[in-house]
Amino acid sequence: MTMLVNFFLTLTIIVLIELLIGLVKPRWAVYWRPVERRNRWSVMKVWGSSLLFLFIILITLVTRWPIFFMLIGAIFGLVSIFAILIGLIKPAKIRCIGKTTRWKIIWQYTLLLIVLFFIAGLPASIEYEQDEIVMGIYEGDKQDGLKDGKGKISNYSGFYNGEWKSDLRNGTGKEVTNFGFLAKISYNGEWKDNQEEGYGEQTVQMLWLDAHYEGQWKNGLRHGEGTFIDRDGNVYKGQWKNDAPNGQGTFTLANGETYVGEVKDWERHGQGKAVDPDGKVLEGNWVEDELEE
Repeated sequence: MTMLVNFFLTLTIIVLIELLIGLVKPRWAVYWRPVERRNRWSVMKVWGSSLLFLFIILITLVTRWPIFFMLIGAIFGLVSIFAILIGLIKPAKIRCIGKTTRWKIIWQYTLLLIVLFFIAGLPASIEYEQDEIVMGIYEGDKQDGLKDGKGKISNYSGFYNGEWKSDLRNGTGKEVTNFGFLAKISYNGEWKDNQEEGYGEQTVQMLWLDAHYEGQWKNGLRHGEGTFIDRDGNVYKGQWKNDAPNGQGTFTLANGETYVGEVKDWERHGQGKAVDPDGKVLEGNWVEDELEE
């Protein structure tokens, strides 16, 4: 599934580039059309509609297939309503089967609207869990109709597998969200009332960002003692508060520079000692990452 998501992401980016090019230079984006029809309207019809369709497919791939029917039904349902309204004013602007008249426009597009509403309503017959995993399917223990015990909830782009209490994540469990090459986030550890709480490990891979955290959590935020390592090998080990380094800690950078002391929101702040790659020592009071004179 990840390969499929990557394929459609790449295709979506290509179509978006073609659309942007076409809005600036229409003849470059719809070169196969007759010269008189190489305009921005043609670009929007070809590349704009393609982008919309790919976007719907992507949403389907990262949730579940019924979302496709819901979006298709909603979008073309709105188009049908606009077609009826426009057709009542200017029938010649609307296409229909047979000779175009206001009556034909009304009954044909009303019938299409009914079919589309039926298609959009199909997913309503499937039972989904109301959870952070959008349109997730749950498999596991339940008590009094609530998730309780061990179980797994998942859709096409992510899952949570672990312990539950009173319909909420409580205990230990692993959650993974995967959007192909755009982003992959995983957390494995302790939970309380649907939030990370206690000890846990988180890995984030997002385009150029690649980071790992191991340590304490509170109310879904990094809080307490923890260790952070980024893609380049830079390390922070120490105290955290409100999802950022705050308190006493140690920075060890990939270039050999070190700092031991007080920190505030990722910056050296307070009493501390730094040693640069050449061995030069800087010690004293730091304010917003700068050593006071």
